Amino acid sequence: MPPEQNSKDDRVLTEHLQDQFVAWFIGVMAFVYLVEYLHENQKKKQSDYHNNLKN
Repeated sequence: MPPEQNSKDDRVLTEHLQDQFVAWFIGVMAFVYLVEYLHENQKKKQSDYHNNLKN
């Protein structure tokens, strides 16, 4: 295999890995955001429920 071809393959592989990492990172951040959002929502619902019981 000529050296130019090898270098091109490495570049394509590197770009693919970078894209894969970016997609993975965005997915993880979206998941963390969703979990935090649901957790905050749950706490808010519980405090609303307790406030309604007190009144």
